[in-house]
Amino acid sequence: MSLLEYVNVLQGTASSKRYSCGNTLPLMQLPFGMAAFAPQTRSDFGNWFFHPGDRCLEGIRLTHQPSPWIGDYGTLCIMPNNGVLYRSPDERQSGIKKEKCVWQPHYMRARLLRYHAELEAAPAKRGAAFRICFDSGYKAGVAIYLPFGKTEVEVSRDKNMLFIKNNYAGHGNVPAGFNTYFAFHFKTKADFGLIKDISEENAAQQILFNGADEIEFSVAVSYLGFGQAELNLRRELMGKTAEQIKDAAAAEWESMLSVFKKADIPPERRRLFYSCLYRTLLFPHCFY
Repeated sequence: MSLLEYVNVLQGTASSKRYSCGNTLPLMQLPFGMAAFAPQTRSDFGNWFFHPGDRCLEGIRLTHQPSPWIGDYGTLCIMPNNGVLYRSPDERQSGIKKEKCVWQPHYMRARLLRYHAELEAAPAKRGAAFRICFDSGYKAGVAIYLPFGKTEVEVSRDKNMLFIKNNYAGHGNVPAGFNTYFAFHFKTKADFGLIKDISEENAAQQILFNGADEIEFSVAVSYLGFGQAELNLRRELMGKTAEQIKDAAAAEWESMLSVFKKADIPPERRRLFYSCLYRTLLFPHCFY
């Protein structure tokens, strides 16, 4: 049995602003990675945007939030759809069977009932790879939502890439001009369609994939500029499949978790130990 199988990323996540059971998130990322990814199920609760009892999904959130009391910055949300760009989380949310979802440090998978699609993701040091499989006969689309801060978007159709700049800095206390830069690359030919409110808060970018049942794309981040974000993308994600990214992430986590080997303890104590060890390996995030 791999050590990753002992890690329960849901430990401590059944929290609210009024009552904490740990105030944690089910974060998918590499140890001390630059960005983490988490399912978002209840954005109307602010920084407590996930609860394990929810049977819906509003999207996969790129997050830097170590605690709801600290808050997030440089965040966006990725959500598949069938060609219609919905404005709010309530409009776009999809039902899920939470018992069949997979939330692990190195991998996540969820079946989106509304959109007849299965979403998978795996992390790299500065981003992640996504794969979405749609049932035959359903349109393939994905939307990127940036609900906070000012957003700017650039499209490179020749490269099949999307570049996003966002200045959301949470509680602030950052140098003037602070921005997060995102670079997306789509393996499937993309139609970069509707953009909503792109100069104001609550921006959204729709991408369509005509005639495709399966799409793969990746995203990387930088705090320096689009050039560095694209370089991070090329170094860590481009030229690799989502499965290869997943396997590499699993290997890195196994290596870090194996520093401590607990023998002769009951399985439930082993699960507790490695779930806590996983938490110690998430923060601080690398910042370069």
